[in-house]
Amino acid sequence: MLMTFKLRENALDKLASTIHVDQTARVQEVRRESSPRYYDLIEEFRKISGVAALLDTSFNDKEKPICLSPRDAIQTFYTTGLDALVLENFILEK
Repeated sequence: MLMTFKLRENALDKLASTIHVDQTARVQEVRRESSPRYYDLIEEFRKISGVAALLDTSFNDKEKPICLSPRDAIQTFYTTGLDALVLENFILEK
């Protein structure tokens, strides 16, 4: 993610929450061959929303280290305002 790309005018409204103030984004390509579950998630989101993109961000609470294990993720989930957490084949909800 070392490069940013200027978004096309027709994509700005659909991707407003994922772009920088200069209308660029750090784009990552997802291929079914290397990440089939993530690819399928993006594809299902596209079917629902018409947008074949998801915002991918670090998972950590303010001023805390990034989650590196399921235990970290569960602890962060229960100590923040998150509504749901997906870990592999499991979904935790508050």
